[in-house]
Amino acid sequence: MSKLTRRKVGSAKVESTYNSDASPSVSTDAFLMEDFNWQLEGLRMVERPAIRNSIGALQHVYGGALLGCSFLCEVKGSGSAGTAPEIGQLLRGCALDETIVASTSVTYAPISDSPES
Repeated sequence: MSKLTRRKVGSAKVESTYNSDASPSVSTDAFLMEDFNWQLEGLRMVERPAIRNSIGALQHVYGGALLGCSFLCEVKGSGSAGTAPEIGQLLRGCALDETIVASTSVTYAPISDSPES
């Protein structure tokens, strides 16, 4: 497969309020990626423990599926000291705290309490 057909552009943005659309913009929140794939993470089957006059069990009911995605992207700096990289929003979404020191550095550290989404 040609390298140009595997390249994609995605966008990510941290929500200001949990479970509300962050409305990412392709011009400011975009990042380059390759080999984007969707995969089925698992089916959710719901058990129906109904009370009936027989000992037979009811069949489980399909309750939806979880969908996951995977992709490759470069881990690189922005090129300017004190400016977050283009994958900074993704790192924050992976429970990493971003600390920006103006004109100096951007560092990431794991968060165990109240990660961003």
